[in-house]
Amino acid sequence: MCTGCQSTKPAFEWKVVSGRGRVRSWTTIRQALLPAFAADVPYTVAMVELYEQAGLIMTGQLHDIDLADITLDMPVRAEYTELSQGVKVPHFVPVTT
Repeated sequence: MCTGCQSTKPAFEWKVVSGRGRVRSWTTIRQALLPAFAADVPYTVAMVELYEQAGLIMTGQLHDIDLADITLDMPVRAEYTELSQGVKVPHFVPVTT
């Protein structure tokens, strides 16, 4: 959905991006709503604004960081977890300088 006009048929196009960005928001899931996620709780999901364009948001789990260490605007980069049959989903890890 377009965040500007709420259209469900916006004129999106695919672009290659770096996968680097900053944490804009996050939440920690402590109770599995579906049995398939029971082994994963607790886990933290973040909204990450990519550096390529303001407002370009990706959502994924945060890995390799303690909950107490997550901060607003924390730099992260995307990595991918393969689920099955070649399906990959993004997760984010902190960028260390």
